[in-house]
Amino acid sequence: MKKLFVPIFLNTIKMKSVWLYWIFGLIPFVAMIAMSINSNFLQISGEKGTLSALEFFSMVFGILHNLIIPSIVLAFIVSKLFYEELHSGIIFMYKDINRNSILNSKWLSLFLVQLIFLFILFLSSIIVYFVYLKGFDFSSGQFLPISKYLATTLVPTLTLYLVEILTINFAILFSLYLSTGFTIVATLVFLFFITIGSMLNTAKYVIPTGYDDSITKLGGGIVALISLTIFFVYFIVTYIFIIKKHKNIEY
Repeated sequence: MKKLFVPIFLNTIKMKSVWLYWIFGLIPFVAMIAMSINSNFLQISGEKGTLSALEFFSMVFGILHNLIIPSIVLAFIVSKLFYEELHSGIIFMYKDINRNSILNSKWLSLFLVQLIFLFILFLSSIIVYFVYLKGFDFSSGQFLPISKYLATTLVPTLTLYLVEILTINFAILFSLYLSTGFTIVATLVFLFFITIGSMLNTAKYVIPTGYDDSITKLGGGIVALISLTIFFVYFIVTYIFIIKKHKNIEY
């Protein structure tokens, strides 16, 4: 798998759509420019001395997730790796290679693409915070939030990241059945379900982000454990379906 992963990953990051996806990680600099010119776009405010660097990163991460656009680009990348390779005949070059190795190499490539995006977003958030935002009254000037806000910052960031990973799985599953456009639409439906469902009492308990408002009541550790359990159920079930469908594809 290692020999297969490297060329697949290198081929993946040559896509223009991957670089577009990574560019979204620079959104904190857009916020800095917007604040510099007194624009209403991505304005940041808060109580005096409360916003830490980690909270700023978590906030920007949440904003990008809600914007949906990075997820659309990610679904497009997934479709290019699966649906378009299958229907263009490129996948025929892999006919003598173990299909699980191909699938796992592609999944790992997508995981790393997403991880690099988050690293860019984290790094740019930290730079913008300490170079620009640190001078504002609402900034605490610290990397970590005060102890009572630590769990309410870390756990929602974790659960949102779990949703991002599940987005890869669902997009792969959709792309094995649907064309690029329908894969993007189906992925958006999944994300809308996650976003809206987490606000509904009838659905929030089966969504990784559904317990975020219970951190104060249950504790950060318990909420993280519940969210991870839900995540692994979704992850394992979707991956089983992905493996089954991928094995049955005719080259």
